[in-house]
Amino acid sequence: MTEEEALDKAQNHKGDHRSYAHLLLELQPYISDEKFGWLWEGFIAAAPFEVVMELNGGDDNVVSIER
Repeated sequence: MTEEEALDKAQNHKGDHRSYAHLLLELQPYISDEKFGWLWEGFIAAAPFEVVMELNGGDDNVVSIER
């Protein structure tokens, strides 16, 4: 698969946030690091917090901040 095909597949994907994240991870080998970073940052900005935490390994990785 070419990078252009991988980017098209990612851009045309209209699934939920979890499936989009898994698709991006699947396509990562075909996309340059810079372009993958843009797509991933866009995903992180748009996805609900719970989905992002699930992808990061769950609540066990959360460090509480004392104020």
